[in-house]
Amino acid sequence: MLLAMVTACGRSQETKIDPAFSADNEGEPDVISFPESGKSSQDTGGSENYEKNKFLIEQKDADVLLTEALEGTDCKAVFEESLEIGDNGYYTYTVTDPQGEDMKDRLGVDGFSGQVVVLKDGKAEDFSSFAYYDRSSARNRDINWEGDFVLDNLTVSLVPADELSFEFSVFKKDEKLLSGVARIEGPEAFFESGEEKLEFKMTEEGTLQLVETGRLRISGQYTRQ
Repeated sequence: MLLAMVTACGRSQETKIDPAFSADNEGEPDVISFPESGKSSQDTGGSENYEKNKFLIEQKDADVLLTEALEGTDCKAVFEESLEIGDNGYYTYTVTDPQGEDMKDRLGVDGFSGQVVVLKDGKAEDFSSFAYYDRSSARNRDINWEGDFVLDNLTVSLVPADELSFEFSVFKKDEKLLSGVARIEGPEAFFESGEEKLEFKMTEEGTLQLVETGRLRISGQYTRQ
């Protein structure tokens, strides 16, 4: 039953909630669906009564957390049902990819901690296993746009300005070659002034990849000092 649409375009959303969740989950191991948060709809034989572990966050808050996690991915999610997987309870969502195709894996939001997870084969996995994790705001918020990075006799210094930009300076030994403010766009950042154009990208290994279009010839892979 598709009840609430969540998009990756921001926090604004329209949510319509039916208090009764679907209980059709045959074939999923160790999974219980609930008519309302914290109350199991069936006895699985061996699972504890879920009423002892009521959700601490509401579905509307879970919607917001999932929206934030999907920002930048162009994926969309629709609330499906409330489930118990293992010892935890989750609000679960079906997801479509950037092409609008249904994805095999669902996403879940832990009803106690608010952690966003990937649901695969009746198990909850870390959100980093999501197919579009590298594009998501969750991944991009972890990028540390701060520090000094060196390549031969060149140094690039980064100082955060706000959530969407950082100040940078490029030195050749003690001579400042260029400085400015770069705007952050997901896992990359950009600067343009006159003939000079810079593209910054932080690699998985923590090195700074700099591509320059101009006269300075400072492109290269810089190592954090």
